[in-house]
Amino acid sequence: MSENAAHSTASSSSSTTIVKAHEPRDFLAIVPQLLGFLPERSMVLVAFRGTRSCGAMRFDMPRPGETRAVQKRIATTVIGMLCKIPGADAVVLVVYTDRGIARLDRLPNDSFVGVVLERARTSGFVVRDALCVGADAWSSYVEPAVGGHPLAEIAQSGVHAAVPERARQLAVLQSGAELPIVTKPAKEKCARLLRRYQRALDSEEAALELMTLYGDVLDPVSLVEEALGWNPDALEAQNAAALLFLTQGPAQRDQMMLQCAFGRDVGVVLGEANLRYLLLQRATGLSLDEIVRAEEEARRARRAATPADGSGSDSLDGSPDEALLDNAYAECGSDLILGLRSERPDPDRVQRAIGILKTAVALAPRAMRPAPLCMLAWLSWSLGMGSVAGMFLDQALTIDREYGMALLLNTLIGSGRLPEWAYAVPTS
Repeated sequence: MSENAAHSTASSSSSTTIVKAHEPRDFLAIVPQLLGFLPERSMVLVAFRGTRSCGAMRFDMPRPGETRAVQKRIATTVIGMLCKIPGADAVVLVVYTDRGIARLDRLPNDSFVGVVLERARTSGFVVRDALCVGADAWSSYVEPAVGGHPLAEIAQSGVHAAVPERARQLAVLQSGAELPIVTKPAKEKCARLLRRYQRALDSEEAALELMTLYGDVLDPVSLVEEALGWNPDALEAQNAAALLFLTQGPAQRDQMMLQCAFGRDVGVVLGEANLRYLLLQRATGLSLDEIVRAEEEARRARRAATPADGSGSDSLDGSPDEALLDNAYAECGSDLILGLRSERPDPDRVQRAIGILKTAVALAPRAMRPAPLCMLAWLSWSLGMGSVAGMFLDQALTIDREYGMALLLNTLIGSGRLPEWAYAVPTS
């Protein structure tokens, strides 16, 4: 897959609002609502389950001049993602371009579109239409109209009236990664508070104190739940500083990120596991990677020689209960970060977290931005917004090209992969 086609964005239809589109112009009027933003310079696939849409995915277009072999590989990947949507049996393709199309003999990207449609039909999908929206007109790849159709037909479509008022104001995709404007005094105050936190905990006992201040302002679990109720447009510097300070540790960053998406209980489980691993590091002198590797080897050895009564221990300190906690950590943490579960994040929590983190990043000193930027990238990706996630990662890697989480997420998200829950059928 070419770099230009790497980032993808997906949305699953879970709203109870039903909008009927009888004509292509009406359908084009609601595509942005299905995505949640105004698409630009990209291809959108809208999947159908019977007569109702069940998901929409946006992809960057291949570079101009890509060989047919490359186009086929990209098309195979794109349609492969479509195949993962349960029950999807039909598709409509829409290309958005900055080019004017009214005077063209052939619509832009027609070769690539043909390859995608061929792959879709081969995979068993009914192709209901393939449309193009240009700078001066719209048309169909299936039934091209000379000169195209006026864009006003889309803007004046009657389906707009069926869309709830609060959902009509949409922005372009790039705006999702834009940070709010904050004042210089607010940034300076946040920086002073961060330096104060650092001085207070800058000792041998720093990490342990940070992890054991439960019940205080620096309890990550409590802070996340409180932060979700903050107003991002009026975020106080002391709150932003506490949030930013806690995100700097990789374990706590991931714990807080997943708690934002999946709830307080996940934060509690991961927090207990993080504390246990920290205490083990202090007791053994081993790094976190060494401890995890040793316990995994112990687990493998135990599975190879498990007594008939099932007794035994997986952990370095011999505690079966803590071994179970290890398993919970690995399963609940790593699997969720990699998007290997079908359980969906809470979109309301995620959106609130994104709003708060964007303001916090805007207030943060440059060196402290990569951690919350990675959180923003993952949270965006968790909602199917892979392209926005890529923009946050670009910002993080511009600051620190070796930041581990940014490199990991760049590999994961840059491949165009979506989390498994993006394909799950909503329960409501």
